[in-house]
Amino acid sequence: MKERRQEFLGELSRKVDGKGRVVLPAEYRDLLHGDFYVTRGRDRCLYVFPWEVWEKRKKALGQLDEASAADRAEVRAFFSGATRPELDSAGRVQLSFRLREYAGLSQDVIFVGAGEYAEIWAAEAWARYQPSAIAAYSGGQEDSPQVHD
Repeated sequence: MKERRQEFLGELSRKVDGKGRVVLPAEYRDLLHGDFYVTRGRDRCLYVFPWEVWEKRKKALGQLDEASAADRAEVRAFFSGATRPELDSAGRVQLSFRLREYAGLSQDVIFVGAGEYAEIWAAEAWARYQPSAIAAYSGGQEDSPQVHD
């Protein structure tokens, strides 16, 4: 019998507390197995990678051309913001100030399933981004979705 692969799915709302902690959705915690990384994502969100996916991304980034300024910038942006947080007994993860600042996370956040990883978005940014992304996905427009006005 073929092994079922678990995926990060859906949109789940949470709140960041005054100490910069957020409760990871239970269904996502189960997929992370307590060993995960959080780093800067594209479109000003955060990526949450299970260890196996992190290793795959790390290997791919190691294949980039070190002579290319764009490739060096990508590697630096990806790794310099990365953290390997731990969950506390309440299922919360501490998000660093720099990561919260990068993604504009203040209070309301949305966890977005992205298949093999999850994203964390500021609720307002996700609300701005989603309509154009859905329109592009459904063939309603040809331009890339825009995050910021």
